[in-house]
Amino acid sequence: MLGAKLRELREAAGLSVADVAARIGRSESVVRRYEGAAGGIDPSASTLSAYLEAVGADEAAVAAVVRAAGEPADRVGLSADGV
Repeated sequence: MLGAKLRELREAAGLSVADVAARIGRSESVVRRYEGAAGGIDPSASTLSAYLEAVGADEAAVAAVVRAAGEPADRVGLSADGV
């Protein structure tokens, strides 16, 4: 669910996987895995924060990602009030 939300935010921002990968300093294949492709992986809190910043996530989007992560906001290094 987290990966699908990340992909949704990236696509809504009009960014490609390559765009986000370059902005957060990860490979395209890793970004695809964050988004749930081929044995998806969860990003670290700092990478998740960078991803959200890269796609220009607003407060509502951050809150949705926190819910999708299924963790309390402070545990994933985010707050529902922003990145």
